[in-house]
Amino acid sequence: MRKNHLLFYLFTLFLLSENIDGQALNTENIKTELPQIIPASPTVASLMKFEEVPVSGYTGIPDINIPLYKLSTHSKDIELDISLKYHPSNVKADNVAGDVGLGWSIFAGGTISRTVRGLPDEELVMAGTSQNGKVGIYHTTINNHNNIYYQWIENPVNFEQNNPNIANEYYWETAENGKYDTEHDLWQFNFMGNTGSFYLKKIGNQLTVEPLNDYRLNIQTHFETHYNQPYTPKGFTIFDEKGYKYIFDVYETTIKSTDGLHHTIQNNNNVSFNTHSDEKEFRSSFHLTKVIDSNNKTVFDISYDDTVFKENNLQYNKTRNKYDNAALNAMKYANCWGEIPPMESTVISNNIVTTKKIKTITIADKAIIDFTYLTGRDDYSTNSSTPFLKEIQLKNIN
Repeated sequence: MRKNHLLFYLFTLFLLSENIDGQALNTENIKTELPQIIPASPTVASLMKFEEVPVSGYTGIPDINIPLYKLSTHSKDIELDISLKYHPSNVKADNVAGDVGLGWSIFAGGTISRTVRGLPDEELVMAGTSQNGKVGIYHTTINNHNNIYYQWIENPVNFEQNNPNIANEYYWETAENGKYDTEHDLWQFNFMGNTGSFYLKKIGNQLTVEPLNDYRLNIQTHFETHYNQPYTPKGFTIFDEKGYKYIFDVYETTIKSTDGLHHTIQNNNNVSFNTHSDEKEFRSSFHLTKVIDSNNKTVFDISYDDTVFKENNLQYNKTRNKYDNAALNAMKYANCWGEIPPMESTVISNNIVTTKKIKTITIADKAIIDFTYLTGRDDYSTNSSTPFLKEIQLKNIN
């Protein structure tokens, strides 16, 4: 009976909200209903498709490739293969082409990429009068911005029973305001014939690599405090079984902007309004820059172009909410704060990536390979700085 009385009270308070005058429609908390997933750049995402669905007779993915160069190094274990490879899963209606065309990827170095699920794991935005807080999964000790995911996930039932107020606040702020991150980001790699995926888990004050599949590599992560944001990734070092070291320390950054057009009823009037939001920039991919053998001798170096290249990925979403007559009447007179979701919302989410492109690969004492990228692609009307690979030139040192 107590619960019924509470529900009746909340419903009555909701219906009486038409008595509050002068309230503007709250556009800050309109939900887009888009999946909270931010992929890597189209070029990197295309490369990672070979990790997600490997080329194999078991997966039905054929090996379609165009070899360009196969170059020896001073190491008997490592050759530098440069080729174009095609993956049919990269050719879909909403796929965006990478820098060598739709479905194709250039294999020349390697990349570790991140797909953000929810919020970037290290994100920290303090709540203020004009914005909601955003708390990534790693921030577990900040007053009023304490992400309790790691405590909760150990035993959700016990946590809820022992900490009902904390649990309820956590659920509300996560579901209603998107304040807390509740899922680790997905990391994937594809380099020198090695592929795999993992996530980064916080243990104490350190981030540890948790593999998601079977690979024989030792992956070390490096992070820093960037703009008062601890646990910002700054690079990776990977060791293979033979002791070769692969360094990934050149990164791409992504920023997400969202624009929406919404239709609803307020104060017995049909109302249309726009929303806009910009998310915080984060580091989304790390590129291979150096390979070092077990004797600490450089096998080859990769340098990257300083030109500002950008790739973007647009996502469209339209949501219609159907209300019965009783709900429509409530919306007419009790929607002063925009607490009822709009009847229709059209949202465009634009992920803009500042990318990095290979400029030169230097094989110690053997060869230099130059890459030339240009802008002005015919398939890109939204970004004039989106690059494409124009040519590769081989220069022998000896």
